[in-house]
Amino acid sequence: MTKRSFYAVWLAIFLLGGVGIGSLAYTSSLNQEKMKEQTIMQQNRLFVEGFFNFETTNQRYKAIRPYTTEKGYRSTFPSGIELPPDSEVHSTVSDMKAYLQHDPSSDKKHTEVLNKFSLTTEFNGIGSVQTIVMKTVLVDEGRGDGWKVDDIEMIIQNTH
Repeated sequence: MTKRSFYAVWLAIFLLGGVGIGSLAYTSSLNQEKMKEQTIMQQNRLFVEGFFNFETTNQRYKAIRPYTTEKGYRSTFPSGIELPPDSEVHSTVSDMKAYLQHDPSSDKKHTEVLNKFSLTTEFNGIGSVQTIVMKTVLVDEGRGDGWKVDDIEMIIQNTH
């Protein structure tokens, strides 16, 4: 083997190794992004289920507390100012679909999820079914407690 061939082989090995390392780093980055998305979607689902699957309003607000920031918790109050009085209302979510926003220009510590689901509510023995479309805004405040709902917006509420 000539000196020139020897260097050509080493150059090829070096370049292929660099491509392999770059590919491995890219795959690792994709896996981290996928894990982040799964965590966001799980926190979103736990919040929606806690907020809409309840027997009393007190149960509702206790259920969502771990999944919200202070601002997010207050955004769930009907008046936006104070916790509503306790009442017995039975509510259940079904057929939930959630869509994570993929905006490359968005902040990496802030994301939005669009939720669509059927909500069955019973109050004083009278039931109703609604289709709800709701946006949840989740943030990671960097305190080590993960993604939390920071705001909600009811977009559509259609009664069947």
